[in-house]
Amino acid sequence: MEALKSFFVNPFVKKRILLLPDGSSISADQYIEKYVLPKIGDADTIFLRNGKNVSVNHFINKYVFSFCQTNYNGDFDKFYNEYVVDNINDFFKKNKIDVHEISKMAEAHVYNIYNYYSIISRYIIYNDPVFTKKSISDIVGIVSEPANYDSDNIVNNLNLYFSRNTDKIINYNNRADTMLAYSSDNIMSGLYSSFNKEPIVITELENGGALISENGMHRYHLLRLLYLNELLKTNTESERNALRNKYTIPVKMETIDLFKTYSNFLLGLSGLPIYLSKKRGEGSKQVGVSVLNYNNERYVVKDEKLIEFLRSNLNRIADRSSTVIKLCECIPSFHEYISLYFPELIMEKKDDKKAFK
Repeated sequence: MEALKSFFVNPFVKKRILLLPDGSSISADQYIEKYVLPKIGDADTIFLRNGKNVSVNHFINKYVFSFCQTNYNGDFDKFYNEYVVDNINDFFKKNKIDVHEISKMAEAHVYNIYNYYSIISRYIIYNDPVFTKKSISDIVGIVSEPANYDSDNIVNNLNLYFSRNTDKIINYNNRADTMLAYSSDNIMSGLYSSFNKEPIVITELENGGALISENGMHRYHLLRLLYLNELLKTNTESERNALRNKYTIPVKMETIDLFKTYSNFLLGLSGLPIYLSKKRGEGSKQVGVSVLNYNNERYVVKDEKLIEFLRSNLNRIADRSSTVIKLCECIPSFHEYISLYFPELIMEKKDDKKAFK
């Protein structure tokens, strides 16, 4: 209701006349009170089937006053049923979620693997996954960029997974609809069996956070939103810790093999047609051993031999040393790797030719 107060006191709105399907007319403020409010309640944001999320003010100005009048002859019920994602809006109303406030939270930002590893993200090699537990509070995004990257905010990405009758829905339509019936009171117990049968797969980050990589985008988005909604209401650290514990779930967690990943990246910088295998069962997961792929042949090499090979091609890599230096400035573990094995690449370049002879 707060979002609509301006409409009721706006002289323009009071004077505006809207048509009804039977040909009669009614004042705009009466139309809003009689037809619009019963549908949208006190929502601040409206989710549309075209994938857009719009403010209530924009919804009324553009869609109610214009689109609904022109294309639906003022039949708001028909327009709403065909154009508005009522299941998502109902979810927010039922759980008393302040979409506007959550959208402003730093924790609502959806990160991806590129945010943490930049161009190195294309060369990542993972260790074997382990089963463990992780709090939704620590799962801060998605490994790959969301399919709809118009926004990096979790609220705005909800349409991707729960909109009805939109070409942007990412499967599981019926299941997704059912999941919207959950609330903060019952979602953990309601999803308990699914956590064990189909654990969410995550990639752990160096800072202790994690990104979801597969198998659980719908669950993750609902859990994260309900967690953030409760987080808004906490006042003490003990309350926040209790919330972290409440939203802790079983997961299948992959960690990044930083040595192999960074070595693979340097192979890419060298320009040589050689890369490290990422496939399971090819030795890519063995500690102290890597698998080089060259001309469709695989060569198992120990870590020290891999470093020797990279050092023998340091001149090639040095041509891209500015890239290495830039990445060292934003990725601490990469800086440690370079400092340990290839310190020449980040030395002050007083004489590049002498440094790499």
